[in-house]
Amino acid sequence: MTFRTLLVHVDTSAEGRFRLENAVLLAGRFGAKLVGLGAAAFDPLPDGAGMTDRIAKEWIAEALQESERIFRQVTAAMPLAAWRTRRQRPASALSELACGADLVIGSRTSEIGSAEVFARPDELVLSAGVPVLIQPPAAAPLDGARVVFGWKNTRESRRAAADALPFLTAAKDVLLLRFAPDVESADDDGLADVAERLRSHGVAVTVERRERQDVAVGEDLIAAATSAGADLIVAGAYGQPRVRDLILGGVTRHLLASSPEYVLLSH
Repeated sequence: MTFRTLLVHVDTSAEGRFRLENAVLLAGRFGAKLVGLGAAAFDPLPDGAGMTDRIAKEWIAEALQESERIFRQVTAAMPLAAWRTRRQRPASALSELACGADLVIGSRTSEIGSAEVFARPDELVLSAGVPVLIQPPAAAPLDGARVVFGWKNTRESRRAAADALPFLTAAKDVLLLRFAPDVESADDDGLADVAERLRSHGVAVTVERRERQDVAVGEDLIAAATSAGADLIVAGAYGQPRVRDLILGGVTRHLLASSPEYVLLSH
C-alpha cells in the first residue's frame, strides 16, 4: 500500500509556502500525484457595504490567482501535478476533493486563522473521510524515520493503523504506545494483535504500555515523540463526541493545539 494522490491546500501565506514545498517532497518520496487546491470563501456583508463587498471579491480573486502561480512555480519540475480552484471554505473544498485523494495535507496554524481562507484542522479531520497529515508551524520536511503511534482500541485507531501504513512501513522504528491509568490492571486493549498485524506488513514496531503522566494523554504523546526523536505522531481522531472533547479536552484537541511534530489523524 502507498499513497498515489496527495491533496494540499495552497495559499499565499508563509505557512502555505512551507506546506506546499513539504508536500512536493512527500509526493516525490511516494511517487504520487500532487493536487493543489486554492480555495477561499466570501460571505456577503450587510446592505450598504457594496464597495467593501466588491473589494473583498477582488482580493479573493487575486489571492487565488497568486496561489495558482505559486503552485505552478513550485511544482514546475513535477511530472504529476494538478490544480483546482474553489470559491468556498478551504476545509469544505478539501473534503469534497478528498474523494480523489489518499492523503490530505493541512497545517496546525496559519498567520490568518479565519475559516474563510484557512483550512482549520479540526474541521478538516472531521469531514475529509481520508487520513489527514497536519503540519506544525514552519516545519522542516517530514523525515518519518521514527514514528509514535498512540494506540487505543477504538474505531478511529483501528482505521489509523491502515491509513498510516505507507509511513509506518517506511519508518526505521515505530513505537506503538498505549497510555493507561494503571498499567498493571490494563485490560485487553488489542495491543498485541495490532502489533502482530503491523509486523505482518513489515513494520519495525516496538510495543509499550505506560502509565499516564500528564493530565492529557495528548501531552504524554507529544512528550514521548520528543523523547524518541520522532517527527510524526499517528493517532485516531475524535474517538469521543466532539462537544465532550472540546469541553473536557482530548487527545485530538491537544495534538492539534500543541504538537511540534507532524500528526497523522484518522476519523
